[in-house]
Amino acid sequence: MPDVSPGDDRRMRRNAEGSGETGRAEIVELERAEALALLASVDVGRVVFSHEALPAVRPVTFVLVDSAVVFRVSHDSTLARTLRGNVVAFEADDLDRGCRTGWSVVVTGLAELVEPGTEHDRITGALPEPWAPGVHDRVVRIQAQLVSGRRIRRIGGNAPGGDGCQTPVGPVSG
Repeated sequence: MPDVSPGDDRRMRRNAEGSGETGRAEIVELERAEALALLASVDVGRVVFSHEALPAVRPVTFVLVDSAVVFRVSHDSTLARTLRGNVVAFEADDLDRGCRTGWSVVVTGLAELVEPGTEHDRITGALPEPWAPGVHDRVVRIQAQLVSGRRIRRIGGNAPGGDGCQTPVGPVSG
């Protein structure tokens, strides 16, 4: 059972003794600003949407523009056909498997196609190249209506991977 620190219900600590791990882990719920800063530090994430009444997940390259997740899709793709006007989720993370640390951020919001014009041109110039082959001629924007994030980090001595594992992954607020 998690050991909750007095006066700080946003942090959960658990002692990993007896679980095959060493050291202690701390899970921190991220504030919106820090979660968006972490999201902006990576360029690959996963869009989660409903396809034929089932959950579907697709990896995409993306950029954060004015607190919105923006990525390219092909005009005839499943994403282009099913995203427009629907509420979707988007997740990105950064993990250090050796240290057993990392973070995950989830954005939930309405997906919309950005139509050609001044805004489209400005956004397109900021987008990374898609990894997937083919023509990606449509731009999708997810307005960040809900933003949540969690970071897990090692605290104390004897963390897996050595002393370098005690440093948090990504930007730190404060």
